[in-house]
Amino acid sequence: MSILVAGGAGYIGSHAVYTLIEKHEKVVVVDSLATGQAEAVHPEAVFYQGDIRDRHFLKQVFANEDIETVMHFAATPISSKSDSVFASFNENITGMETLLAVMKEFGVGRIVFASSASVYGNAKDGPITEETEPRPVHPHGKAKWTMEKMLMEAEKASGLKYVILRSFNAGGALLADAEDSDTHLISNVLRAALGQKPFISLSYDGHTAAEGTCIRDYVHVQDLAEAHVLAVSHLRKGGESRTFNLGYGEGYSAEQVIQAAQYVTGISLINMRYAEGSGSAPDTLIASSSRARKELGWTPKHNSLIAIIRDAWNWHSANPNGYGARRVRQG
Repeated sequence: MSILVAGGAGYIGSHAVYTLIEKHEKVVVVDSLATGQAEAVHPEAVFYQGDIRDRHFLKQVFANEDIETVMHFAATPISSKSDSVFASFNENITGMETLLAVMKEFGVGRIVFASSASVYGNAKDGPITEETEPRPVHPHGKAKWTMEKMLMEAEKASGLKYVILRSFNAGGALLADAEDSDTHLISNVLRAALGQKPFISLSYDGHTAAEGTCIRDYVHVQDLAEAHVLAVSHLRKGGESRTFNLGYGEGYSAEQVIQAAQYVTGISLINMRYAEGSGSAPDTLIASSSRARKELGWTPKHNSLIAIIRDAWNWHSANPNGYGARRVRQG
């Protein structure tokens, strides 16, 4: 039997696929390649290019493969500045609805969902636990929270078992990095170090430039991949539906990230420009991940900002143009 990884050609998804196969799992990848990279798909994975909103396509995949659990990473990035924010929101919700419907039709009753700390919105207390009430303010967080609630309702209706993993800020790169990087700070900083960006634009939502930028909890993508694999084991053992935070419990400002990147790269001229933000970004997002450590047995192995930036720099140095310039399958 196989694990289906929706979005398995994407940033976190591709790392999860490699981790699964290293543990001798059979893996089926579904990805539209709208943002994912065909080159990032493990060669031993069965790969289907297509959109999970396409019910006919998805049913063919389930009919062809013996699927027992699903990992769901497939999502359309949503920016509050986008003119198509509502279309993107609909794409995410429709994708989840279609996936759940096909899972039910084929009797697949376990799913691990890659959610986000953005569901917490402007959480005032920290570190943030799973008991903190979700109050998303950004469209991305609102979409993720809606998708989480769909899983909760599916459990009530059909007995579906799920694990929701609320990842804080992903960083590092062993196989791929976030191609849609407008808001991906570490990727942007390293592109500036490579001379691909003239400067880094930093928002100071709720701050003055002198006070510094927002504080974020950065997590290595490989540790996130390991947590998703552990979540599969939790469900296989008959574990109850649960929600887990994934973070290290350490917070860093954008200035500290840039300083760490200067140290790792040896390049001191990474220019910064400050701009007033939208006001919607929370001051601080730091995770309490004690539940994941205790119940999933999650033990991060790359939990330092230097390690995250070092691995990301190694990837960017080897792939200065990313995968996009040599993408091979588009239709």
